[in-house]
Amino acid sequence: MSRRVSFSESYQEFEELGEHYDVFVNSMNLYYSESNPAFISQFRLYTREEVEREKEGRLEEIDASLALTLLASIEASFRIDYLQRCYREMEDPLSRKFRELYESKGSHVSLKNEILDGWREHSNVPPTLLEDIKGAFNYRNWLAHGRYWVPRLGRRYDFSNIFGLALEIDNSFPFEKL
Repeated sequence: MSRRVSFSESYQEFEELGEHYDVFVNSMNLYYSESNPAFISQFRLYTREEVEREKEGRLEEIDASLALTLLASIEASFRIDYLQRCYREMEDPLSRKFRELYESKGSHVSLKNEILDGWREHSNVPPTLLEDIKGAFNYRNWLAHGRYWVPRLGRRYDFSNIFGLALEIDNSFPFEKL
């Protein structure tokens, strides 16, 4: 059996990341508004359209960065649950399945192909939600690997719909917490 994973104290809750997003967006909106005391000197050589284009580009980047962080937090929730079910030696079918995986792979299990499939087989979580999660992780992989290809995701992802997914996950999965 592999060694136990030590859990970090810097794990971020979904709501905390939602608050970060709001602060960043509000800050960007203020920075690119005439209410910014430095606006005139900072943007004196810009047209209104250039200011707006730059602001939109920066907001898109903040959105992608925080969506990536939120997806990492979602993954952490699943991995913490997986490990807690193994460490606590719970007897429900999902926990038994996870312990079988843990005996052969330890903490090195695939989120998409093993943890989520375990939930599909041994819970009443809607299969459509599990597919939505897998799709969101395809977006995460595209972000994490530098966005050098045109993704075929089947839908548009952004922080807001990832945040909605995170809240749905929080309400739908009976996670074992730290």
